[in-house]
Amino acid sequence: IARAADAGAAPEDYRHAVRRLSRVPFPDGLIVAGLVVLGEIEVWVTATYTGPRGLTSALALVRGLALGWRRRRPIAVLAIVIAASAPVLLYDAAPVRHDAVSTQLAVLFALYAAGAYATGRARAVGALVALVGALLRAYEDAGPDSGAFISSLVFFGGIYGGTWLAGFVVGRHRARTRDAEYRAGRAEAERE
Repeated sequence: IARAADAGAAPEDYRHAVRRLSRVPFPDGLIVAGLVVLGEIEVWVTATYTGPRGLTSALALVRGLALGWRRRRPIAVLAIVIAASAPVLLYDAAPVRHDAVSTQLAVLFALYAAGAYATGRARAVGALVALVGALLRAYEDAGPDSGAFISSLVFFGGIYGGTWLAGFVVGRHRARTRDAEYRAGRAEAERE
């Protein structure tokens, strides 16, 4: 919008820019705002992260903002969230003693979206990412100790896999409901 104002744009350009911004559903906007604020608080106030604050702050911003498109591009959002979360593994040597809530919530929202809104092979990619994420998170939590790793893998596999599965079940239910409504409407039209 600011660029359009600087260039002396017509009112139609303003409306187009506002329309693009308003495509993010209100609940998703609340999720985005909440995770961005929480992430920045964790970086600057609670010092949850041990890496460089400027980079970590930017990554928290990217993770939060990406979730605004989780319904339209669930696998791309999942990839962005994971890529913006991965540097935490480089900052801390396993086992990690603390967790960033904003990072974990962003991953869970992205996994749910991959199960609920992705279709076909993309949905299977989301399941694979859930598995790989559980493996990485278990290693981050337990380190090289194999006994602790197995129990951590069961825990995080249940959380990550369960989140993706919940999204998958909800997405299938919505698709079946839409299909049933479409068939009912079509049958009604044929009767008339």
